[in-house]
Amino acid sequence: MIKGTHLIMDLEVAPIDKNYLDEIANIFFTTKESIIEDFTNMKIVHKHLHIFNNISISPLGWTSVLLLDASHFSSHCYSDKGLIALDIFTCGDTDTNKVLTHFIEIIEREIFGVVKIKKFIINSRF
Repeated sequence: MIKGTHLIMDLEVAPIDKNYLDEIANIFFTTKESIIEDFTNMKIVHKHLHIFNNISISPLGWTSVLLLDASHFSSHCYSDKGLIALDIFTCGDTDTNKVLTHFIEIIEREIFGVVKIKKFIINSRF
């Protein structure tokens, strides 16, 4: 029995100038929120965006997560490399392909390296 789907994706964008990092991170975060709210029946139960601005040992970029009632949608950006890693995990029958399709349409970028993992119940005791 399939209990959910886990998508792991890589997105390539132009390197992001540090002067625009806050603005782009917030646009990206808002895009994820709107896709979840508009195209799924999942509810956002918590959200967090943290921008790394070279003050710490972390490279310039961001990390964000939408904690969903049906799991999570996260992103990690390496702005100097122009790379964003996406992770969508859903429980139940939410169509993760639909989420991915809308995301690609909105950001107008090609996603490469998509890995789709179907989650199974291994032991019926749980």
